[in-house]
Amino acid sequence: MKRLIKKVSCLVIALLMCFATISFAGCEKIKKLEVKVLANNAEYTMEVQLYCHLAPKTCEKIIEYAEAGYYNEALIYKLASYSSQLMVGDLKLDSDSNVIQEIKPEIKGEFEKNGVVGSDLVAKKGSVGLWRTWQVADSSTTFKANSSYDTGRATMFIPTSDLSSYNGYFCNFAVIDLENSANLRALDALSAVFNAVTNYREYTVYYTGDYDANKADENYGLKFNIMLTDEYSEYKKTEEYGEANVFTAEGNQLACYNEYKVNISNNTKIVTVKVK
Repeated sequence: MKRLIKKVSCLVIALLMCFATISFAGCEKIKKLEVKVLANNAEYTMEVQLYCHLAPKTCEKIIEYAEAGYYNEALIYKLASYSSQLMVGDLKLDSDSNVIQEIKPEIKGEFEKNGVVGSDLVAKKGSVGLWRTWQVADSSTTFKANSSYDTGRATMFIPTSDLSSYNGYFCNFAVIDLENSANLRALDALSAVFNAVTNYREYTVYYTGDYDANKADENYGLKFNIMLTDEYSEYKKTEEYGEANVFTAEGNQLACYNEYKVNISNNTKIVTVKVK
């Protein structure tokens, strides 16, 4: 009996040590970013949890970019046709207050419909996902094997409400814990900026040049341009516009390089990101 008790005790201890090890490893797989943001001249701090075990390649790159300062001073903006999400990562202001674009290499999307067993996090308020590209022939709800719509770069989207239609089609790799009051205040403050048209200006992004499929990390050979939408509407009437070789995607080219509109506030941006 004593031997049996001893064996059972050893087994229990071994199992507890095993669970402790697994728990510790799980904690190690969640990295945290401390993000200071500006919203209408007020500064907020929120914490973003990166689920490295669910989307390891995506999280690795986001951490790499954050440590290099890529996201510091990045604009937080909205795509004019997507009302329920904030965007951050690729747009900044230069020293002359002009909007400029920064690009990074493509990242293969870590989600099941892309043939990758990756993140099962859902797209809802408080989640963070990697914005992706897609071909002209693809739709946002129909996956096509071997298409380029399975990739992203460094631009993130942050839902401000439930986006269940995104589930399975985007890599949701991080979470902002909204039970933390500081996190909730920060996200709500950012969202509130875009509730009044007086807080932002609408710009049109367009690309010029010739599409080169061999230059994926150079905007496929295209030049980024941005202009206030009112000014762009007038520009389109000029002879100069006709000579500018404005790009329109066709066939297997990426639709994200077509003309699109963004809402930008100069007082809504990431100030700094630190890996904790």
